[in-house]
Amino acid sequence: MAGWLCTLALIALRFIDAAGEPQLPIAVIGDTQRTSKLEAIFMFREENDRERELLLNHLFRAKFDLLVHLGDMVFDGTSASEWKEFDRLFAPVLAQGISVIPAVGNHEYWGNNQQALANLTARFPWLANRRWHARIHDRLGLLAIDSNISEYSEADWAKQAAWFDSTLRKMEANPNVRAVLVFSHHPPFTNSTTIDDAAYLAKSFLPNFFASGKTIAFISGHVHGYERFAANGRTFIVSGGGGGPRLRLYEGKKARHQDLFAGPAIRPFNYLLLYPESGRLRIEVMGLDKTAPAGAQSQIRLIDKMTIPYPQHE
Repeated sequence: MAGWLCTLALIALRFIDAAGEPQLPIAVIGDTQRTSKLEAIFMFREENDRERELLLNHLFRAKFDLLVHLGDMVFDGTSASEWKEFDRLFAPVLAQGISVIPAVGNHEYWGNNQQALANLTARFPWLANRRWHARIHDRLGLLAIDSNISEYSEADWAKQAAWFDSTLRKMEANPNVRAVLVFSHHPPFTNSTTIDDAAYLAKSFLPNFFASGKTIAFISGHVHGYERFAANGRTFIVSGGGGGPRLRLYEGKKARHQDLFAGPAIRPFNYLLLYPESGRLRIEVMGLDKTAPAGAQSQIRLIDKMTIPYPQHE
């Protein structure tokens, strides 16, 4: 634990060098929690320890400037052993001094709330005062909200929504910010057969998200798969494929939303690489099938890609 805290205290973001070399990407992954034994035995949910290890090892061999975790870092936020496994899995990132931006998931609250939050803030001390935060990285505004509405009083939820509006306005007025990305655990849109749209996000956050002239993408986890939607000129991505038991999606006429990714009902495990480029954000989605042979790194492949232009400002 001391190593974690010392590393976090020394973290510094790396920026483009004087020679003007291309900026390294931002890595995004979500839902890396393990399947509990009770889930596996009584609910017949798949265990993906091998796939999680393969996916993370592949990601960590890439070079990136920043890691965004979309939540559900552990199965049980109260469990010391679950957090110990998280420490082991993500040690390569912290050893390199790479910042981790967490969007808090519902599993981080499981069990005894006080102990769960103590485990969370031991790894991410800046979440002790509030569990939503923002930063500017390579001319991108990055906002991570806490979408766990059940953990908040009405007044505290309103405080987060007010912060979100205020922060977007500040980034709108900041000439050093070219575009804004928002991260949350729960997705406002999904075709999951077991998880509904987080309609409360549409009420509390999307009006200001759509009203901002700099927002370009809203990226979430929670649904263990991969989806891509478009609404009001913005991109919505669901990337919860970090190793949790995969979920089936509605297809065809049963789908609630038009998915721009033409994939099967059960999607590959996945992570994102976000490349800030001149005038645009380029996104690559790397995927791994459940059927991949043990140790078959070649099975981790590009499954989707897109470019999102930055808004033009006078």
